[in-house]
Formats: sequence, structure tokens, C-alpha cells
Amino acid sequence: MNIKLNIKSIIKFEQFCNKSFNEIDYTDTDDLMKLLYCIVLSNNDEKFNYNEFLELVNSKKISKEIRDKFNKIMELIGYFSIDLKNEVDTEISTEKETIYIKDIASLLIVNAGINPEYVMNEMDINDISIFMNAYNNKVKEQMESSRLWCYLSILPHIDSSKINNPTKFYSFPWELEKLVNTEKEDLNNMANELPEIFKASVELIEKINKQKL
Repeated sequence: MNIKLNIKSIIKFEQFCNKSFNEIDYTDTDDLMKLLYCIVLSNNDEKFNYNEFLELVNSKKISKEIRDKFNKIMELIGYFSIDLKNEVDTEISTEKETIYIKDIASLLIVNAGINPEYVMNEMDINDISIFMNAYNNKVKEQMESSRLWCYLSILPHIDSSKINNPTKFYSFPWELEKLVNTEKEDLNNMANELPEIFKASVELIEKINKQKL
């Protein structure tokens, strides 16, 4: 029996359970059995409903085969980090706390143009963040390029002394975030320097007082 945790089987699980793959409770037998059902259903020619699958895994031989292969898959996945939340900020709103693999897969296929066969059957879940990061960077570059041409087209009609670069014309969220982080870093540096400033001020006051005496 072919046991493979590909994107196709994960999407089947999300559709079957109406929940995100990230929300699986691996201590919940029901969640695990439904995931195994979707894995088997997606990667084998035999088609059966969920109750038939539960009867199938009653067989000790089949149950052991499925369990051993699934445990090996989960062990291999554990070697690699998966951080989907930080990689979906371009077109899947990060305001949504729940990220669905089906949404990411459709974005990679339809928008990024990656081969559907590869995404659905060959791509490992660990690799999603790599492709999403590359796609996000590409989209950001396209958006920044469009902004530049828009800025240049209206430049003759605006006060360039006040709006002297495209970021002042319009700032993207990642640029604002970078600016905020830079300001925080500057404040932290200033805070670290304050004790030295106070020390120098005290020494200066003591020196002035001595001169008065």
C-alpha cells in the first residue's frame, strides 16, 4: 500500500474534516485515522468510504504496515522546520489565524505557475515555505516596480521636495514594518547609551562645582 503525505492528501484531509492541516491534534485518534484515510485514498487506486477504511485497518497486518509507514513519514518531517504563517503574507491575509494548505497550493499553481502535478503529488510540505518565500519576493518586486513607474509618471505634477522618492509616495506594509523595526533598534541603542550620558553629565557637574570652589 502506498503511503505518502503529499499535498493532495493534505487537501483531502482539510476538505474531509473542514479544518486546517495545522490544526491536527496528533493525540486525537479520530484526527489521525481521518488523515490516514485521506493519505490512502489519495495515493492508491482502490476507492472506499471512511467506514470501509476503518474495517480495513482492523486487519493487524494492514494496520501495522500503514502505521509503520506513517510513523516513518512523521519522523522524517520532524527533521525539518515548517513555518507557513510567515510565508503567506502576500496574497493570503495573515489576519486569518488559520492557514489552509489548499489555499497555498492553489496560489502556487494558479498565480506562481508551478506545475500542478508537482505541487499536488511530489512537493513535500516542508518545501512550501521555500516556494512561498520566492513567490512573495517576486510579487514584492513587481509591486515596487509598478509603484516606481507610477511615481515617475506623476512626478511632473507633484511637489518633489516633499515627495522625493517612491516610498514617500506610497509605502508597502513590509517597508513600514522595516521602518518601525529600525526605529525600535534606534531607541534601544539610545537607551543603552543613556547610562553613559548620565555618568558624563554627573562628572561634568562635579567638575563645574569644583571650579566654583
